[in-house]
Amino acid sequence: MMDKQSSNTSPTQAKLIKQSQQTTSALSNADDVIEERIELENLLNTDDLEELREHGFLEDNVLNKQQFISFLQNTLKRGTEKDYEELFECIDVTKEGVVSWDKLATYLMLKLYDNDDREKASSVPNWKGLKSVMNAHRDSIKRIQHMDHYNRYLSISKEGSVCIYDEEMQLYKTFKTSTEACKARDLWITYFVLMPNLNKIAVAYTSKEIIIYEVTSKLEFGLVYRIVDLKATPFCLDYWSDEENLNDAILSWGDVKGSVHAILFNSAQIALFERPAQPSSNETLQYIEHLECFISCSTNPKTALVVGWLERAGSTIKITDFGRERSNYSVRIRQLREKRTVEISQGLNSFDYTRNFNLIASRGQLLSFSKDKILRIWDVQLQICLQRLSNTFPRGPE
Repeated sequence: MMDKQSSNTSPTQAKLIKQSQQTTSALSNADDVIEERIELENLLNTDDLEELREHGFLEDNVLNKQQFISFLQNTLKRGTEKDYEELFECIDVTKEGVVSWDKLATYLMLKLYDNDDREKASSVPNWKGLKSVMNAHRDSIKRIQHMDHYNRYLSISKEGSVCIYDEEMQLYKTFKTSTEACKARDLWITYFVLMPNLNKIAVAYTSKEIIIYEVTSKLEFGLVYRIVDLKATPFCLDYWSDEENLNDAILSWGDVKGSVHAILFNSAQIALFERPAQPSSNETLQYIEHLECFISCSTNPKTALVVGWLERAGSTIKITDFGRERSNYSVRIRQLREKRTVEISQGLNSFDYTRNFNLIASRGQLLSFSKDKILRIWDVQLQICLQRLSNTFPRGPE
C-alpha cells in the first residue's frame, strides 16, 4: 500500500516531503537543537524582555508551558514551538510546570555568564615574541613610567640608576642620581613620579628628602628643589595637576610611619616654591670726597641705594708698630654719623656719580641732589620726576 501511495505522489509533493524530513532530521540532532535555542536566547533584546515583564508576567504572574509558548509566539514572531518548549524546559529546572519572571531572568543571566566564560577560555592572546631588553640596573627597580612628552620609558632602581628606553624598549640613555645628604654607597631611592606639565620629576630618598629635578631636552636631570628634613622616609609619591589650569597641582607622598602629606601649588607653571630672600651684595661702592659720604647700591629693592655720611671730627688713636722705624703714629677713625636708604623697584646693578651736576646715573634713571638738599629720582626715557625726597639728608659742602 505504501508503494502504491508513493507511486501516486507528484514530483513537487515528493520534494516537499524530502525537505520536511531533512528539517525534522536536523532538529532531531541534540546539538543542533541547542544551537537553535541559544541563538533564540541571544535574539532576546531589551525591548523583548520589557514586553515579557510588563505583559507576560504582569503582577508577578507565573506561566505554564502552554501560556509561555503562546505568549512568545505572539510577541517575538520568530522561532518555532519546539524552540519555545526547549527554552521552557531549561528555565523550569525544578519541574514545577510553571515559570516566573525571576526564573527567566536568572536563566538568561547564567547563560550570558556561561557564554562569556566560554569565549574567554577559547580566545588565545596574540602575544608578541619575547625579546631581551638591555638592563643597566644593579638592584631592584622601583618603578617604570612612560614619558608621554618624549615617547620614552623611564625606570629608576634602588641604587639610583636611571634608564631611559625608546618605544621599542631599546636602551637610549643611562646615568645615576645622587644627593648631598648621603654617600653614593648609602643612596637608596624609594619611589619617583613624573610631573609632566612642568617637565620635572620628583624622586624620594631614604635620607628623608624629596628632590625635584628638571628634565632637560637631552633627557638629563637638573636639580631644582630639595624638600628636606622630613619627619619620616617618603615611601610612595603621587602628582596631580588640573588639566584646565596647569598652575594648580598637588604633590603628595606617604611615609613609613603611615602618614600622608601633600603640597598644594597654585602657581606651578611659574615657580613651585618661593625662593627665600637672599642677602644682596653691594654691586657698586663709591666714596664721594666733597660730600664726605659713601654711596652703594644693591639688587635688593629695599636697599637699592644707600648714602652714608662720615663724622666731621672723628677720634684719633695711637698705634705702635714694632716692625717699622717709626713705631708710634696716629690714626683718625671716623664713623658713619648718618645713613639714608632709597628704595627702588628691582634694585640697582650699578651707578655712577658726577660732581659737576650732582647726578647719580643708573639703569634708566637719574638721581639728582640739588643745593636745597632735595633728592630727586628721574626717569631718563620719560624725562619725569618719579620720586622727591627732602629734609632727609644732612648738610654738606655747598
